[in-house]
Amino acid sequence: MKRVWTVSLIWLVVLIGTGCTASTTIDAAKADARLDTLLDAAVRDENGELYRNAAIKVSMPGYEYEGAAGIARVDTGETMTVDHQFAIASVGKPMTAAIIYQLWEEGAFGPKGLDSTL
Repeated sequence: MKRVWTVSLIWLVVLIGTGCTASTTIDAAKADARLDTLLDAAVRDENGELYRNAAIKVSMPGYEYEGAAGIARVDTGETMTVDHQFAIASVGKPMTAAIIYQLWEEGAFGPKGLDSTL
């Protein structure tokens, strides 16, 4: 769960750091650089040593970002990339909830909405 919060906080910091509001556009170069820096910091311990991995994808109107940092395999020292697979652990729960609410907003559950019997 810590990684989910880290990614959420990273994105919040990027939005604040780039001065992004609902009515402004994102400076992609500045946002990319800030996300790269924060992503790298998220996988290091207090001594600056790599000790975990992380990947992030941001997709929104007018802006796309993909990044990864850390070590993918401890036994080989292979660097993490966005193409590596790893367990998403508890991230699946809020993702599933978000998809359910999106379907509900689109009317996929019929006239009873979330009260529909499955």
